[in-house]
Amino acid sequence: MKKLSGLVLDVYDDAGGQVLKQIFETREAVPEFIKSAHYLAPEEQASLPDDVFALVLKDGDVSMRKYACTDPGNTALAVEYFLREGHKLPEEAQKTAAANLQVACEWYGLPPNHALEKVAIGALLGAVGKGAAGLASKVMKNPMSALGTAMTGLSVVQAGQQAKAALHGVNAAEAQQGFGNLVRPM
Repeated sequence: MKKLSGLVLDVYDDAGGQVLKQIFETREAVPEFIKSAHYLAPEEQASLPDDVFALVLKDGDVSMRKYACTDPGNTALAVEYFLREGHKLPEEAQKTAAANLQVACEWYGLPPNHALEKVAIGALLGAVGKGAAGLASKVMKNPMSALGTAMTGLSVVQAGQQAKAALHGVNAAEAQQGFGNLVRPM
């Protein structure tokens, strides 16, 4: 986690506003709902549960929480910062943050962000591609064993589709309860 300290990853790391100025060139370009978003002072951030952050990385007793999703404005800024600065994170952290940011956007009725979807889908396709390569190798060595693996793979895909469908049913009232088990330690 020491590799990530000092990096600008979200709006709360951007003390000089350098990244914010790249996102919005003028003050007038900032949407009103972002201007009226609640700024979280460090004490407030510390008092919030992990569940309201799209990414929580833990290393022993040290925790790093990024991309606060406490209201529509903070969530929209979190998405913008993630898309600009998230590449600095480990791949697994990028996957987690992208998936959780998508859910938060749905909670607050923010329009889908196609660049964010690509990160989340790209991570999923990468995992599927690795599985397909392994399956092809198994088919060559033992076709019957490969059939069993393929059946399990289909079950995993179906379970993933069911989970995604369930996430679409999360409403704003439930969003206030937090991300729950979507936030996972690294």
